[in-house]
Amino acid sequence: MALTDQHLIAHYLNGEEAAINLLIKRYQQQVRSTLAHLTKGDMVLVDDLAQETFMTAYRKLNQFEGKGHLGGWLMTIAYRCFINHCRKHGTKELLSGDAFETEVMDNMSSTAHSHLTLDIAKAMQCLSHEERFAIDLCFTQGYSHSEAARIMEMPLGTCKSHINRGKAKLKKHLKGRSDAY
Repeated sequence: MALTDQHLIAHYLNGEEAAINLLIKRYQQQVRSTLAHLTKGDMVLVDDLAQETFMTAYRKLNQFEGKGHLGGWLMTIAYRCFINHCRKHGTKELLSGDAFETEVMDNMSSTAHSHLTLDIAKAMQCLSHEERFAIDLCFTQGYSHSEAARIMEMPLGTCKSHINRGKAKLKKHLKGRSDAY
């Protein structure tokens, strides 16, 4: 029987260090995927931010109250790490997107689906980091709008606005491309 997040947290808090490794394995892909969207695919930065995210969670796991989902708590930490990085480096929009395009191209097959995936990846680059994160949380990670708002630490209406603006930008950017598929 697989241990729940709550069981693993309890084991860790009782001194079983190995439990934290299981939690990291459980959520590593989700955190890295979200950070890749936020950083426009800068995988070196993704590595740094993911490490910072899990180190922060490691230090503060005793503060997790069990309200909500551990994945949401980790997404909040990851987003804060991203925002802090942007503030520290004086920019909110990271990179030209070349690294992201290269990363996506390296992992794609030659089907029409792959072309659509690349088009969507390129279109996501035109979004603000708030729009990218909100869309990623709701449409990739499966969080509800209210959960995404809680993770992003903003009012529900603001989160919905980011999603709607992002979807409108994506639709405009992708308009006419669907005919090619």
